[in-house]
This record gives sequence, C-alpha cells and structure tokens, in this order.
Amino acid sequence: MSLRAKFTFLTLLASILTGTVVFVSSIVIGSGLIEAAIAAEIKDSREQVLSRIDGASKNALQQATIVAAQPSVAEALAKEDVDALRDAFVPHFDRLRAENGVRTFIFAVPPSINFLRVQNPYKRLDDIGSFRPEVRQLLETGEPIHGLARGRAGLSARGLAP
Repeated sequence: MSLRAKFTFLTLLASILTGTVVFVSSIVIGSGLIEAAIAAEIKDSREQVLSRIDGASKNALQQATIVAAQPSVAEALAKEDVDALRDAFVPHFDRLRAENGVRTFIFAVPPSINFLRVQNPYKRLDDIGSFRPEVRQLLETGEPIHGLARGRAGLSARGLAP
C-alpha cells in the first residue's frame, strides 16, 4: 500500500472516529437535556396539582366555616334538631354538587358520629371516625382542617370547620 493510500485511509479512519465521537456525545448530551426538561415539567406539574388541591381544600374550608358560623346551625346542633338542618341544607345540595363539585356535606358530633349527611339525609348516627380520621381530629381539637383526604368515594379536597 502506498504512502498516499495509507494517509488517505488514516484520514478517513480519523474522520469516521471523530464523527462517531461527536455523534455519541450529542446523543448523550441531548438525552441529558431531555431528562432535565422532563424533570422540570414534572416538577411544574406537581406544583400546579398541589396548588389546585390547596386552593380547592381552602375553598371547602371557607364554605364549611360559613355554614358553621350560622347561628341557626349551632342552635340546631345544640338542640339535636336534625329536621332543622335537613330542611335548611338538603334542598340545596343538588345545586351545590352541580355548581361547586361538593360530593359530601356532613354534620358530625363527638366522638365522630354522623349527625346528618346532607347528600344522604336518612343515613345517620353511625360512627364515621374509622374512615374519616380528620373528622375525629376536628372534633377532638376544635381546629379547622383542610387538605386532601381519602374517603370511600376516593380522594378529595376537604375542608372541615368546628
């Protein structure tokens, strides 16, 4: 093989190796950039979901606080007058569900007894503390609670007011 052929062969080989190194490097760098972009999107999506959950649960807490602050509610609970609560809230529940996405609306009394389920007004006086620990916590501490909670219908944003 002539010197010129050897030089051409070595130049071609060097070009192929350089091209291969550049190609592999670009794939590695590109995949790193893609992974970083995916991680950033996941972080942003997570923050958006957490923000929406926080907003929905704070909204639920505001609604619960407004209901709990009504003197007629306190009076009905003090007198154990389920009919007064039923008359005041059951007729409006379908609208609350349709317009605000409210799925459950419960009045509970210590230790964790369902005094009235507005969405199911004739199922009452059962202990809900075993599957609604946040209700038990609210009744024990008297402190409002909001956040994501798991119930029989799945996960939901909840707000509970004393």
